[in-house]
Amino acid sequence: KDKLYLEGPSQYRYDGVYEVGIVRDQQRRSLDLKNTGMAMTSDICTIEDIHPQNKQDVGVRLANIALKQYYNVLEEEVYGPLFESAKIVRNQIHVRFTHDMGLASKEKKIKLFEISDDDGRWYPADAKLKNGVVLVSSKEVKNPKTVRYAWKSTDIATLYNEVGLPASTFTSE
Repeated sequence: KDKLYLEGPSQYRYDGVYEVGIVRDQQRRSLDLKNTGMAMTSDICTIEDIHPQNKQDVGVRLANIALKQYYNVLEEEVYGPLFESAKIVRNQIHVRFTHDMGLASKEKKIKLFEISDDDGRWYPADAKLKNGVVLVSSKEVKNPKTVRYAWKSTDIATLYNEVGLPASTFTSE
């Protein structure tokens, strides 16, 4: 259960629910440390391989972060949406992001959000955008406690900002 099996040079198969959300969320939280940057790559990899074959786009994203943060020679946005806050409003959780200009979903429905109940159980959630805030709710959860996004290892971001960079995995816990 919860194991990652190697099937050839770079082919992976996931058994159970192997969640790398914990690792991704800790990486996001480390951005508060001096001299750190992070490029989300969930949109340029596949669920069969945890390492993107498209190294050029990974390199461009990381180089852009360095050019903006450390050399101050780039004006454009270099990060995808990053979790800022979650506020419980009745049976919904209102999620705000930084780097959120032009926040949108590449699909009709915003997917990959989950909310937890009083017992800490997670349920798939419906999400919609309203005035730059993502409103998250689930019919199964009357009193939501926490929210998370793109938590499973096979989750590929569907929420982006105006420059086409994907939102990072997060939990509000």
